[in-house]
Amino acid sequence: MAVGYLYIETRPDRPRTVRVRVGSSPPATGRGTTSAATVRYVARFDDLDAGRMHLQNTLCRSLIDIDAGTYRVSLAEAIAAVESDNLAHRRVWIDPELSDEALGEIEERTARRRMELYRADRAWYAVGVAFAVLLFLQLLGLL
Repeated sequence: MAVGYLYIETRPDRPRTVRVRVGSSPPATGRGTTSAATVRYVARFDDLDAGRMHLQNTLCRSLIDIDAGTYRVSLAEAIAAVESDNLAHRRVWIDPELSDEALGEIEERTARRRMELYRADRAWYAVGVAFAVLLFLQLLGLL
């Protein structure tokens, strides 16, 4: 279990594509040149490998290149996937040049993903309770 930083980069020449990278120290933030990648979001994870795996599972249908860590997804969707994760992590930095509209979209997508995860957890909890009740009834000889 290694503590580290997960960060999301974009490039102006590749719209709707993000690159996810990891490191043991936070990356340099700021605007890059027109062809260079720009760090747009940084999060610190208590378990970096698990954080990267959870993000990969969430964005797997948008994967372009696993070795490069590139996904065909909007920046807002990528950030929301990180923010809505239940693993121990915290936002370290987000690009201050993001518009209010983009920040609102991130918050909306994060809230939607958290609600989807909550509903899935509740559904599996209900399945577990139903199974326990059936097992109990079978032990009593009622089934």
